[in-house]
Amino acid sequence: MGLENSKPLSTLHEKASYDVASFEVPNGREEEWRFTPLRRLRGLHTDNPPVPAATVTVEVDPAPEVKVSTAERAGGLPGRSFIPADRVSAQAYASFDEATVITVPAEADASRPRVA
Repeated sequence: MGLENSKPLSTLHEKASYDVASFEVPNGREEEWRFTPLRRLRGLHTDNPPVPAATVTVEVDPAPEVKVSTAERAGGLPGRSFIPADRVSAQAYASFDEATVITVPAEADASRPRVA
């Protein structure tokens, strides 16, 4: 049997979207949430997630070949490769306003260790 006729091994996380409404609120009976103790998420998976009480400060001392920039979610993130595949990650994406973007060129030869 050729690969062209085979089915995927798993259907977990086959949906991807930036919109929280694209994902149903999990109740723990779904296969991908089966082993997740939902009570410990403290509402991150619900329709009314808790409002973050703190902010994160990111300090970066990059090597010269590494580029660091700040991007706003509303303006679109440059080089965006992450697409949420579940409700919690879509909630997290929807809840931030600004991100630190660290770009390391593929051909870069490390001049010193990178610590972020």
